[in-house]
Parts: sequence; structure tokens; C-alpha cells
Amino acid sequence: MRVPSHAFVNTFLGVNARAIRHGFRDIGVKDNKILIFSELMDAKSLFLTANADTVYCVGMIDLSNGPMVLETPPEALGTIDDYWWRWVIDFGAPGPDRGLGGKYLPLPPGYDGIVPEGG
Repeated sequence: MRVPSHAFVNTFLGVNARAIRHGFRDIGVKDNKILIFSELMDAKSLFLTANADTVYCVGMIDLSNGPMVLETPPEALGTIDDYWWRWVIDFGAPGPDRGLGGKYLPLPPGYDGIVPEGG
């Protein structure tokens, strides 16, 4: 049976995010915690698009219990994506904090409850 290529393309990103989350949990990194890599990536790194001159900080934000305030440090550079790797917002120099550090308030889809202050 031949599977249409869009089946692969439409699930690849979600499978990748799930694998990263599973791997993080296996080494004790819980949701809403950030893993900061102590070394640069190399050819042995198991990441799809990692480069060898970036210090990576990666985490999974769980909004199932409601919104949260995410604080980013000065001089960080990054992006917040959803589980399907769709862009949500940049932080750092290209983001609203302009590299000074900032507070961001991710909300769950369809959220209409109380919004925390400070984001």
C-alpha cells in the first residue's frame, strides 16, 4: 500500500516534538523546565536542525492547567513555537524585549479565564 507523502509531512513535526519531550522526561527534565546544553552540538547530536555554534536552551511549556508567565534572560535569542513547530513569537533581539530580557504570557488555545499579571 502506498502512503501519500502528505501523511509523512503532516505528522513529522508532531512526532519530532513528542520524541524530544519523551527524551527530556527520560533524563528528568519536566515540562515547564528548561534544559540548557553544556556543550555545543556536533555530528553526533540527535537533533534535526542543530548547528555547531549555538548554545541551546530547550523546554516544553505545558499550558493544560492554564497560562503561565515565561521570563527570558537578557541577551537570549530564541523563539517560542507550538507543538507542531508553528511560530508563536520571537524573544531576544528580534522579539519585543529587544534583547533586554522579558516576560511572555503564553495562553492555552481558546483560553478565556483569568490572565496572570506580569506577562
